[in-house]
Amino acid sequence: MTGSFGRSGGNRRFVGKDGSKQDGGPVKPSGLSEQASSKWDELIGQLPHHELRRIDVHQLEILVGLVLEAKRLLEMLAANPADHPTRRLHLSTCQHISRLSSQFGLSPADRKRIDVEPEPEIDELEEFIRS
Repeated sequence: MTGSFGRSGGNRRFVGKDGSKQDGGPVKPSGLSEQASSKWDELIGQLPHHELRRIDVHQLEILVGLVLEAKRLLEMLAANPADHPTRRLHLSTCQHISRLSSQFGLSPADRKRIDVEPEPEIDELEEFIRS
């Protein structure tokens, strides 16, 4: 039984918890195209900053590339809806996006599954008093 003492499944208390030290998060890779750089900024702005680590840069760069590729393929399909190889490639790309984006909690179900905690609210008065 899952989570039962002495049986397969083990202790589930820490599933979804990232115990690694916060290190400022991923830094935008140099050499991104203007379009990729813009998509990177958009994506980073939507993700919970306190959950990201520097090492996430690699997965995020792949995700940005996949999103741009899906957009390009969708434009090709709009021009030629009967292009079945492009349609299959677009669907495959969307599946890859879905799998990779779930690691970052980009849907409500994913956020619940990986237990993304909301960013701590900043009390402006307290910040003002501290400075």
